[in-house]
Amino acid sequence: MNKDTVIILGQVGSPRTTKVSDVRTYLREFLSDRRVVDAPRLIWFFVLNLIILPTRPKKSAQAYKRIEFCGLFPLVEITKAVVRSLRKIMPERYAIEEGFLLSEQRFTEVLKRYSEKNFDLWVAPQFPQFSDTTTSCFVDKIEEAGLTGKVNLIPNYHTLKAYIDQSARLIENQIKKYPVDVIVLSFHGIPERYVTQKNDPYYQHCYETYILIREQLNFPKDKIKISFQSRLGKEKWLGPYTDQYCCELVESGFKKIAVYCPSFVADCLETTDEIGNELREEVDEVGGELTFVPCLNNRKEWIESYSTFLRTYIEGGADSTKDLCYEIDSKELEETMPILNSSKKSKIETKLDPKAKRTIKIVFLTLFLDLIGFSIIFPMFPALAQYYLENDQGNFILKFIFDQIENFTFIGGVSMNTIVLFGGALGAIYSMLQFIAAPLWGGLSDRFGRKPILLVSIFGLFISYVLWGFAGSFTTLILARFIGGIMG
Repeated sequence: MNKDTVIILGQVGSPRTTKVSDVRTYLREFLSDRRVVDAPRLIWFFVLNLIILPTRPKKSAQAYKRIEFCGLFPLVEITKAVVRSLRKIMPERYAIEEGFLLSEQRFTEVLKRYSEKNFDLWVAPQFPQFSDTTTSCFVDKIEEAGLTGKVNLIPNYHTLKAYIDQSARLIENQIKKYPVDVIVLSFHGIPERYVTQKNDPYYQHCYETYILIREQLNFPKDKIKISFQSRLGKEKWLGPYTDQYCCELVESGFKKIAVYCPSFVADCLETTDEIGNELREEVDEVGGELTFVPCLNNRKEWIESYSTFLRTYIEGGADSTKDLCYEIDSKELEETMPILNSSKKSKIETKLDPKAKRTIKIVFLTLFLDLIGFSIIFPMFPALAQYYLENDQGNFILKFIFDQIENFTFIGGVSMNTIVLFGGALGAIYSMLQFIAAPLWGGLSDRFGRKPILLVSIFGLFISYVLWGFAGSFTTLILARFIGGIMG
């Protein structure tokens, strides 16, 4: 039988090798995705390339070395194994392929190859819970390929009975071998504002999965907890944070902890290393013992159940899979899932501790130096104007500024009044750019911390001053003021 339906299992992928250069390439592409980090592009470009990429790849490369086997990574190899297993049991008319956003074979290449042959295309992202930070990345690639409306998407399966039941069995089998005091279901985290401001359903999907797995576990319900891992930067993410929470559980008396990661169906860096290695060490340091529960991976029971789900969804649509999924008790969800409130404000302490006072002094000193740096050039404006009028007369920007000033003041020639206004215009450009950029920098510092943002800002000011020092043309001077204003 000829194959007429293609199912692409979508995954993120892994670096090509554990070399720092390959990990840097991987992180650059991953963190440049607007779905992953939605910061303003220009500012994020400097943060990514000046703060994150010079330092983080080395640490990440060490983590990938801990999970690689003969140059292979779990996420990629398990996904390929799932594809091979599905090919064996799916009807012949289905072609099964893996498609990675950041590894070979690329999702976009698979799309292109099959879209040219008029196949019925289906994309099944390997993320049980829907999120704009994961599933929507594949939607973007489909749009970029000009295939919107021509490719079908299976968006989530977080209530699928097979996924829930087999996750519960995995946990129970593991804790039979290694008895524990408490079970933690650790989901991948996202910034809290993605839920409160962008209406990402991920948070609710996580709690629905948590409730369903909890119901299927033969374990005290009050000792089955939920947490969120893998946060990046200083911005508030969904919580409680897995690393902190597990250590707190140990310190409160729950010495033996089992951790399972329901956001993943294939083991990867976030499960095998972040939980299986790093969190295990943290828990051990506070006197606890961690039992890591692996993902569903390529287990025969999961492959058989997942293939049934795929066939049912493709042949009958989402409604036809209702019998394969659990229903959520809305009342239980309401009682279990905390409400996130982005407008909630904590009470501000009026009494400052010594550290806060020192911080305020540093802030005022910084502002004072910034004002000095801004105004120290003022006495030089007349000389600058004369210099550029004599040495760069044909400059379009210079002529434009003076023409506008002359039209505004009705002065026919260059006078001191014109030159004074010229100095004011240069100062106004700097201040206007600061007015625009300051809120953006403030928002980024809330997410990633003050120190990295200040370092980027200072480096940008350094570049502007270097350009200014070599500003033989008026265009270079304007560029220096532009960079200085944005970075100031």
